[in-house]
Amino acid sequence: MEASLLSNSLFWVLGSVAIIAASVAVLAPNPMYSGLSLMLIFFVLAAIYIWMKQEYFGAMQLLIYVGAIMVLFIFMIMLLNTRTDFEEINLNWRWGTAFLLSIGLMSVLIPAVVNFKGSLPVLGNYTENNIELIGASELFAEALWEKSILIVELMSILLLVGVLGAVVLTKKNYTDQI
Repeated sequence: MEASLLSNSLFWVLGSVAIIAASVAVLAPNPMYSGLSLMLIFFVLAAIYIWMKQEYFGAMQLLIYVGAIMVLFIFMIMLLNTRTDFEEINLNWRWGTAFLLSIGLMSVLIPAVVNFKGSLPVLGNYTENNIELIGASELFAEALWEKSILIVELMSILLLVGVLGAVVLTKKNYTDQI
């Protein structure tokens, strides 16, 4: 009973931290604070994965998102030098639209989660017995690194091209100053 209570408490604490960090990421006027808050969200997601006994996903979350993607995001925020006056931007209509869209989304998602009965269908060779025997993390790693390695490598090249494009677009012409 105590383990279940501790487990539920840990989930609610991690979930609350993730929700607060997500709010800060969206509402912070400084883009650097938004980036750091997004990094906190990634750390919390990794903790949730590890708590759910999915250590592979937790490690990949830390390595890929926190270790690589967020470093690029922070670098790009610093490179773009986004020093604008946020007081002049009128966001009143966006707040109303975002509120209405979120209410509509929640009105669809909450009944779907509450009324869900049964289990999700399993496709292919990944039956429940096979997943329990081998492990979900091992099956995911096999699918990712043996069957989809080309897609993973193409996505890394796409990210690199995006960073290089942003650097070229924001590069100042220093030859005029000489």
